[in-house]
Amino acid sequence: MSRPPAKRIRKLARHQTRGGLTEEQKEHIIDCLACRMPTWQIIEDFEARFDRKAPSRQTIRDYRERYAEEILRRRETWRQNVTEAGIPFVLQFERIRQYSHFAMIELRRRRYEEARKHMHEIALELGDLKERRELTGRDGGPIDFRIADMPDAELDREIAGRLAAAAGQGNENDDPGAAQKTGTFQDDAD
Repeated sequence: MSRPPAKRIRKLARHQTRGGLTEEQKEHIIDCLACRMPTWQIIEDFEARFDRKAPSRQTIRDYRERYAEEILRRRETWRQNVTEAGIPFVLQFERIRQYSHFAMIELRRRRYEEARKHMHEIALELGDLKERRELTGRDGGPIDFRIADMPDAELDREIAGRLAAAAGQGNENDDPGAAQKTGTFQDDAD
């Protein structure tokens, strides 16, 4: 008695994944591992490219261990090629990917402070982190903006007074116009 055709097809498909990978297919899996693709993405890419069922997750894990040195060599070659080509955004993407990977590991381990540090690094890489600085006036008070509205002659007197005070030549009451009154600063308006 012969088997129905559907069972024969399933058996052939199962047999294809147990081995029988061509050199091109093996090289493709190693390249994907060198590019740090996740296992599910390697499987999808393999099936789309070669129009056949991909090897099992365990087989891909075995490739990761068996060809570890080759994978590292290919990664280093790729990094050198990118560096020589002067494509900085690719290296930036690689750093961001690594930071996000480490952040996810820390989140799974419930190490929230460490995860926050990795996310902070991602924000720095992307330029999304805005460091705020709050400027204040003397003794933490508000900034004196009246200088912007002063006429030129009054502004000149203010500058001269502050320069004199900074140089230690100001009088006891720190009158900003003292330098003008003593004649140490000439006004263009005169």
